[in-house]
Formats: sequence, C-alpha cells, structure tokens
Amino acid sequence: MESFFTEGARVWVKEKEQLVPATVNSCGDGTLVLTTDYGEVLYLQTAEVTREKVYAMHPSSISGVEDMSALAELHEAAIMHNLHQRYQKDNIYVSAALINVVVIDTLSIFNK
Repeated sequence: MESFFTEGARVWVKEKEQLVPATVNSCGDGTLVLTTDYGEVLYLQTAEVTREKVYAMHPSSISGVEDMSALAELHEAAIMHNLHQRYQKDNIYVSAALINVVVIDTLSIFNK
C-alpha cells in the first residue's frame, strides 16, 4: 500500500464505522501514520490497510464546493466536511441542487 499514499495526501479513513477526513503523515516501515482533522493520530499496520479502510479523498472534497451536488463523493462524511470547510470560511450558504442549506452560526458541531 506504500505506493498509494504519499506524505501530505488527503484521505478518508474508516474509524469506528464512520468515515473521517485525515492527512497522511508517513507511509513506510509497514506502518501508515494518519492525523485526522480532529487531531487524532492513527497508526495502521500495512496489513490492515484496505481500500475499504483508507482511500484517497477526491479533489472536490479537499477544496470544497458551493453546490453539494458537485461533490464527487456524496456520502455523509463528505457533506459534513464540505459544510465544515464553508463554515470555517464564513461561507454559510451552500446549494444542494435546488435545495439551499443554511448552517446557523450557533451550531456547536463545528466547535469541537
């Protein structure tokens, strides 16, 4: 799996039955080291790294999009990650095709 991930690559990692955005710190000596966007450092043995456990993040999820229907990966984690990115940039209005989504400033989900 070493050839699939380079240092700094953005990935999704399945942790406790949820997909979590993470960054590859290192990949060598039989260990893949990831840091999640929530500050948790994960050490995965190469033998346990599968495409279901860790896979590359699509560029649309990395940079974020205004129209949620433009996300190449349309799953709960990608949607929440996109909302979080836009909230951090104070772009609280997003579109989901014909549906607009507004994230209220008082939500504490992004303050964790």
